[in-house]
Amino acid sequence: MNENNSHEFSRRVAANISRGKTNLFIVAFLLAFSIFMFVMIGRLPGGNYDNTLNAAFMPTLLNYLLVFMTLLLLAFTLFARDTEPGPKVNRAEVQDMLLTAALVIVYVQAMKYLGFLIMTPLFMAGLLFLNKTRKWQTILITSVSVTAAIFLLFKVLLNVQLPPGRWING
Repeated sequence: MNENNSHEFSRRVAANISRGKTNLFIVAFLLAFSIFMFVMIGRLPGGNYDNTLNAAFMPTLLNYLLVFMTLLLLAFTLFARDTEPGPKVNRAEVQDMLLTAALVIVYVQAMKYLGFLIMTPLFMAGLLFLNKTRKWQTILITSVSVTAAIFLLFKVLLNVQLPPGRWING
């Protein structure tokens, strides 16, 4: 690579960094979240049987996929050839993203105490309300029907234990 090409490449990367600040913020957030998830996945119990997949298999697979996609976003942000600006992210969108993340954290933490059957419809209702659904009938029907479908799939068909909550177990 000669000096002109090297200078042009450096200039393009610098321009993409200044243009892609939103993407870089998203990349940093997703990489931090992935690290947190790897720590949490490490706390999952091992498998009960030999030659079977344990509880950490699917979360680990999905987390590696998240890291891969995040690194792709970083590469496209740094090495994009076009110079037109990307979409603007307004304050309301960032606020909605942070509220959704907070809602997920509250859902996971409260599920320990209140269980799946209480927390999931509340979580779904919160997500629907956050996404501008205001008809209470729609929120109620969607929250209850999605919770029932998940319950039937996992508890009844797949015989997977869902968190009952401490209020049931005492």
